[in-house]
Amino acid sequence: MAEIPDEEVFPTSEVLYCGQIIGVIAAESLEAAKSAAGLVKISYERLESIVTLEEAIKAGECTVMGHEIRLERYQDGKEKAGHFILEGRITTGAQEHFYLEPHSALAVPSGEKRELTLHFTTQEPSSVQATVASVLGLQQNKIIVKCRRLGGAFGGKERCQVALIAAVAADKLRRPCRFVLPREVDVEITGHRHSVSAAYKLGVSKTGKIETATVESDFNAGFSWDLSESWGLILNMRIDGGYTLRNLSVRSIPRRTNLASNTAFRGFGGPEGTLVVEDMMERIAHKLGMDPMEVRRANITRSGPVLWIRHKRYYEII
Repeated sequence: MAEIPDEEVFPTSEVLYCGQIIGVIAAESLEAAKSAAGLVKISYERLESIVTLEEAIKAGECTVMGHEIRLERYQDGKEKAGHFILEGRITTGAQEHFYLEPHSALAVPSGEKRELTLHFTTQEPSSVQATVASVLGLQQNKIIVKCRRLGGAFGGKERCQVALIAAVAADKLRRPCRFVLPREVDVEITGHRHSVSAAYKLGVSKTGKIETATVESDFNAGFSWDLSESWGLILNMRIDGGYTLRNLSVRSIPRRTNLASNTAFRGFGGPEGTLVVEDMMERIAHKLGMDPMEVRRANITRSGPVLWIRHKRYYEII
């Protein structure tokens, strides 16, 4: 259900996060479905879990792929020492999308060749088509995804779990199936904005100019990879905000937790990166006793050769 296929539609042996859907009941009415669901009894074996970002850092948990996302940029090919060293850390929380319409999907099978039409509120119709085709073992041209305007999903409808469940049911029963999440279920099982804990170490001049910056950001990826790799890369590239950080080294580490997989949210790593660099400016101003606006003016990107250097980036994903 993402860039890397590391999720199951329904868990086969182990529930990986709180609220994970383990099965679906097909019924001809909402009342019948609720009544049947109330008869289901589930026994769980309690396992150790990691919920917060702090717990994941302490446990040394990385995501399934074990990636770190790095970006390095040096103006002269080497680090330049500042007049003094300043260290800091800033932490952000998660955020629920809370779009106006909860996730909903209608899957309609048609023809004699297992063709399927999906009416689904999504921001990634082509990705939904590819994922549904893969799960059902069909060619992509047999899956049609139709999407009306979303009305503001803020990134929360890139994941296609609801469409997959509806598609599996419709393909199995060979009849139209509609699946809608109640608001409380939608909030419980869908991913949020990634929470971040970013530590930085700066070499700063007497005038407040940042000569060298090293940043290490841990962020809560949830239980699967999803969009965390590209999200971490955008976070790295937005760390400098509107400023020129000539000698910069950034490392972002996606941490795995037993929460729903966190996903795209408006800004996609940009707001978090901006918050980190603005915190730098405030701390430098406090340290030097300067007006924060003067510190920002000393570091802001200007036109000319400096701008060219700023955009000549090098990054490596390991």
